[in-house]
Amino acid sequence: MVKKIPKSRYPFNLERSYSKALVKLVNELSDVIFYEYDTNISRIINERTDALYSDSAADAIKAVLDRIKGLSLGIFNNKATKNVARKHVNAVNTTSKVQTHKQMRAAGITPFENEPWLQEYVDAKVNENVSYIKSISSSFTDKAEQIVMRGVTSGKSTKEIRDELLKETDATRNRAEFIARDQTGTIMGQITAKRHKSAGIPGFMWSDSGDNKVRPSHAERNGKYYSYDDPDAPIPGEEYGCRCVAIPEFDESKINNSEQEEEEKWKPPKPLDNLARYDDVDKMIAEQGWEEYDWGFFEASDISRYTGHDFEKLNKYLRTKTKNLNQTDIDKSLEELDSGISQALNKVEIKRNMVVYRAVKNDLFLSGLDVENGVTRFVDAAYVSTTPFMDSSFIKEFVESASTKFKEGNRSVRPYILIEIEVPAGTKGAYIAQYSKFKNEKELLLQKNTVFEFIGDKYDEKTGIRTINIQVVKQNEKT
Repeated sequence: MVKKIPKSRYPFNLERSYSKALVKLVNELSDVIFYEYDTNISRIINERTDALYSDSAADAIKAVLDRIKGLSLGIFNNKATKNVARKHVNAVNTTSKVQTHKQMRAAGITPFENEPWLQEYVDAKVNENVSYIKSISSSFTDKAEQIVMRGVTSGKSTKEIRDELLKETDATRNRAEFIARDQTGTIMGQITAKRHKSAGIPGFMWSDSGDNKVRPSHAERNGKYYSYDDPDAPIPGEEYGCRCVAIPEFDESKINNSEQEEEEKWKPPKPLDNLARYDDVDKMIAEQGWEEYDWGFFEASDISRYTGHDFEKLNKYLRTKTKNLNQTDIDKSLEELDSGISQALNKVEIKRNMVVYRAVKNDLFLSGLDVENGVTRFVDAAYVSTTPFMDSSFIKEFVESASTKFKEGNRSVRPYILIEIEVPAGTKGAYIAQYSKFKNEKELLLQKNTVFEFIGDKYDEKTGIRTINIQVVKQNEKT
């Protein structure tokens, strides 16, 4: 009976210990900086006259700052930094070795106990981490000097300067913690990959850390198989701050089958070349050749009527009509309106690839999509109202402003979803702002029965805006 392969584990304990060691060095340097600032620099600043800042005072402060830099070299000396770096790299190496050897034994493979080929990599990572550690010191002292000198010349109080130094100290601690996190993942990932390849292991399964810090792209990789023969295969841990790990896969057929499934899996349509994103109406009209439309009186009137309150009634009718209305349900007035609008839009087309936007309250517009089960296209039997401009009042109010309020904790608002649509040249549609019953409407109307294909779905952590990307791939598709 084949033993179950033990899971690979990210060494959180080693990350914490490395972070603690780096922050300890930062704190030692911070103690020096604040001792010199409180004892010497503050006194020099307070003793200055109200006249222009003297060269002698500036020289005195510079001398103290130079002394701080000299003392920092003692704290972040070669021996101390190398000891911290080597201890961490060796610990990660040992953890990787223990995990990989357990996994190999479970698979019935006897691991090599001696690995002289790894020494060069270990030494290189030690030297690399020494440079990272020393950069913490040089960056901290340089920033401290800038804060002090800038504060003095701009007339800030000693308290204001000290507060800035405190903020920089916190930022430096954060940088030290990031280096610990980033290098733990990088070393663990790279050294594990080297062991796997040396042992002839054909590939691995990606395993994320399972917490809320996993980036979406890495969560998508979770459980997927990758071959070491693929030069483009991502290595867990290599990307900055990554805590994902590789679980060895000894069955090459499983990897090959996974690769075949990935090849057969749906991929988004190719992005359109030279996509125009407009912020100027006149430029758009000139590039698209929309200075004048060849519309008759009744066509123009029907377009204008659509921009009023009839659009909702007409679109609902068209969507319902696809569900086989009885003859008695046919609305002649709406049929005539539909005919006029359709004729008008058939006379106008987009001449250059462009992006338009739409804001929707929920996912109903995309209800025909089921990407996981291969349904990536949907058709809208109605006319699709869009805008070529992100500065439209509707998007500003219901997407941007509402997303900001919701992100700040206001649960009385529900932000709309932003739909970004790539529209290829040749698509039937017209910019109808000049026919609108409402002032400042910036509407571009797409012909009914347009087919859209899903491209992607993303959420912006900074703005709180959810954006769904789709592309027009066909028109006049009967539902």
